[in-house]
Amino acid sequence: MRVTLLSTLVVAALAACSNADKPGTPDTTTGPDASQQTNNEPRQGEGTAATDLQKTAASPLSDGDSEALGVLSAINQHEIAAGQQAQSRQLPPKVAAYAAMMVKDHSENDEQIQQLGPPRDSAPATAQKTKGEAELAALGEHKADYAKAYVEAMVKGHTEALKAIDDKLLPLAKSSEVKLHLEKTRAAVAQHLEEAKALQSSS
Repeated sequence: MRVTLLSTLVVAALAACSNADKPGTPDTTTGPDASQQTNNEPRQGEGTAATDLQKTAASPLSDGDSEALGVLSAINQHEIAAGQQAQSRQLPPKVAAYAAMMVKDHSENDEQIQQLGPPRDSAPATAQKTKGEAELAALGEHKADYAKAYVEAMVKGHTEALKAIDDKLLPLAKSSEVKLHLEKTRAAVAQHLEEAKALQSSS
């Protein structure tokens, strides 16, 4: 009986060894399947925040672009100040509406300039600011004939602005974005000039 029991144990041990050597038995102690993606690996199509910022970062403006925008901003500031001054006076309805349009349009244009890049505080921009301040002070001296003087100032100012854009600002611009803004501004200034001339003719 002891021999039989011993034989049985030997057979069982040999069978266990045989099963362990068979190929294809899954190993459940080695962790997750290598084909599975770990949490630390980026998913396909995902980029880092730094990469996204590099793709969307705007190119710095050239000196010519910044100078052109600086002069244009000075023109805008003068037109806004003149329009606000006019709104503080008693004006015919059409002139009052024109002054309100000047404040609105030139304010929006100046906001667009800031989005393009910081305008350069160059010597031409400073000269334009000084010129605008002197003209605004002279305009403010008018009393009963203020509406007439304001319209005349708008005709003169927008005529000069068109010439400045054509002769100075567009040649300075290098980037396509700044050139496009100047071209759109020129069209708006030309429209402002025509409306100012119409007011001048009807007065």
